[in-house]
Amino acid sequence: MAEKTFSARVPPSLDGARLDAALRALFSLSDRQIRILKRTKGLTLDGKNAYVSAVVRAGQEVRAVCESPRDQGIVPEALPLSLLYEDGDLLIADKPAPMATTPTRDLPLGALANRVAAYEARAPFVFRPVNRLDRGTSGIVVCARSAPAQQRLIEELHTPDFVREYLAVAEGLVQEDEGCVRAPIGRPDGGGPRRCVRPDGRPAATRFLVLSRFLQTRRTLLLLRPETGHTHQIRVHLASIGHPVTGDALYGAPCPDLPGRFALHAWRVSLTQPFTGARICLRAPLPEAFLALSRPRSKEMH
Repeated sequence: MAEKTFSARVPPSLDGARLDAALRALFSLSDRQIRILKRTKGLTLDGKNAYVSAVVRAGQEVRAVCESPRDQGIVPEALPLSLLYEDGDLLIADKPAPMATTPTRDLPLGALANRVAAYEARAPFVFRPVNRLDRGTSGIVVCARSAPAQQRLIEELHTPDFVREYLAVAEGLVQEDEGCVRAPIGRPDGGGPRRCVRPDGRPAATRFLVLSRFLQTRRTLLLLRPETGHTHQIRVHLASIGHPVTGDALYGAPCPDLPGRFALHAWRVSLTQPFTGARICLRAPLPEAFLALSRPRSKEMH
């Protein structure tokens, strides 16, 4: 069963190139995907089977038929799935919290991937998230419906072509109206799920803008834009400046008003459709628990 078929005419800029180079340039196929195409004989030039070493000429039609990979074994769960957008290449969901993005061996059910598997209702099924959210974070998860689409979108992450913005309620009153936390992130020496700021960590940057300050509860509503993508990045960065996300028990303290989650929401995404070039701009509605937390309890907000 073909997962996706790609077809394009060779532009003058690729005249005389090898077919494998043309596949990378035209369709963003990886070396692994090209090796699979070699094995399955899924490559043609002007309708004739071709080797990856073939020389292509301007105007020729290149066609690549990407075969479906092995099923991941994700168990479908026919439960509600909130979709913000879908087309032949993408499926963009609004993930609630607490919910994992992908299942694990110990917890094979209850993840977003299980619901997507039921919605797609096809076998073999491969879940291809472009971004992932922690269990306690709600909001936008972008999923690709083919390996080439996933690769193109991952390459665009943290560029002007793919922008993600989060809303968070943080503990304490953030003094700066806006700024950027630039601090390397790594694993602590003791291991475990936590991450921390450490000099030998991977470079990381998170921009923030103060939207509101709640004087009565001494909390701050922030708009955040990560410039890099590391596990727990926003949570670690806010905790490192003394303003952990409200309800984040791992880096701060739990909040009884946020059972099973913390006050972080993947709110907005702006990306380029990987094959048509169209811009897609979406927002995920704020959950009621988040709205109640960020709602001022007095007239002291400014």
